[in-house]
This record gives sequence, C-alpha cells and structure tokens, in this order.
Amino acid sequence: HGKLREMPAHDRLSRNYASMLDAVSAAYNARADSSNRSHNHFDDTQHQSCSIPVAIRGRPYQLRYQSVRENRGVDIVLRLLLNEAVESDVLTLAQLGYSADQIEILEDAVHRSPGLTIIAGETGSGKSTTLRTLMSYERDSGKKFFSIEDPVEYIQPHMTQVPIQRRAEESGESAFSAAAKVLLRSDPDKLMPGEIRDSETALFARSMTETGHQVLSTIHASS
Repeated sequence: HGKLREMPAHDRLSRNYASMLDAVSAAYNARADSSNRSHNHFDDTQHQSCSIPVAIRGRPYQLRYQSVRENRGVDIVLRLLLNEAVESDVLTLAQLGYSADQIEILEDAVHRSPGLTIIAGETGSGKSTTLRTLMSYERDSGKKFFSIEDPVEYIQPHMTQVPIQRRAEESGESAFSAAAKVLLRSDPDKLMPGEIRDSETALFARSMTETGHQVLSTIHASS
C-alpha cells in the first residue's frame, strides 16, 4: 500500500488546490483513454475513474486514476502499471511469495477444466499480478484465452482482452453484459471475467464454469 508523505515546501502545485484541480482536469479530459472513462468530462463533484497512458523510458505504462469526492474537495489516487510485459516481467508463483504447497494447489487448479479459481485479497495485495502469472500457463496449448477487464491492466499477447468501462450514467444493458454475450459466441476455453464485484459477475463466473469452461477471477476479501 502507498504511504502518505509531506510534499516539499517549494512544490507549488501541492500547495495550490485550484492549480492542482486544473492539472487533474486537463489530464482527465485530454490524456485519459476515452474508452474507459467513467464520465465523459472531469467533474470534481463526482467519484471518477479512468486510465491515462504514459511512456517512461520507451515503455508503455498507464496511470490508473480514481477520484473520491469528500467534504473538503477531491481525494485522488494514481496507480502506475506497466502495460505490456515482456517475458522477464511475468514473475513465477515462487517469486511472488507462494509456498511450495500453495504452488502445487494453484497449478493443479489452473490445469483443471472445467473449474473456477478465485484469488482473494485486499487492495494492492497482488491479485491481478497472480492472475497474470496463472494465465500464462497453457499459453502454447492451442486454447483460446479471453478476459473482460475494467480496464485492461496488463496487456498479454496470448489473450483476447476485452476492455469495458462501467459508466456512472449507464442505463439498459450493462457494459459487462454486452461484452459477456460477445465472449460466449467466441468459443472460449479459459476466461478471466475480472473482479467478482456484484451478482452479475458472480452469476457469469458460475454459469461459465457450469458450461465446461475454466474461469479465473478475483474478489476483494481479507482471506
């Protein structure tokens, strides 16, 4: 988890709320990926999220932006994620800190089809990173791998990744439901429907498992 630190006295942006808000607004409206913004335009009265692509030393990253409206203004969190990983970026389960017994259980689960594997953990505990490693198994098996992500966190060349954005003003059929219908017609073998966050995603994961698919997902929980 990130730690709060005092900003240097000479950092004018952190000392001037209006200037900071102008900078955030410009980044949200001009730099954010329009396909995964929660709102079309920046609004400091709303809880908002988006993904902002950036390049650092020639490699593509994304800033995962989340704002929370609070009684004194806006609280903003930016998470820096590496977009397209090379082979050396994908850590093994052992490198991620799993014990030999845990690795045996996970590797058995990831090769079992049909089946549902859920990685539980708190925010920032490494759930998505673990899934990235697990989804690299059987990548040369000829199986079709699909994911539905809000938004795509790690680009994986061996997967068909469907990005969605759950919009605040969404009405009618949800973005997840529309993507799920397309995915069902695409003859998938292994699925990663993103985080199980509501009844819709939970029912989809159960349905896909019951119809003979392998499903890997996450859930926010302490254990």
